[in-house]
Amino acid sequence: MIGRGSTQIIGIRLPEEIAVAFKKEAAGRNVRLNELFREMWKLYQQAMRKDRVNDGRQPG
Repeated sequence: MIGRGSTQIIGIRLPEEIAVAFKKEAAGRNVRLNELFREMWKLYQQAMRKDRVNDGRQPG
């Protein structure tokens, strides 16, 4: 689980159309960009765990 105490700034470069879409999505959900990123990261990790289980690489 990701804590909310200590934070670190990271910089990423995205194509303009992705950056615009990301900002629109965050605004539409009324959340900050970092909140949307954390949600994406959590879903990504869940998907990767599921893929590993389905591939037989990790016990389910």
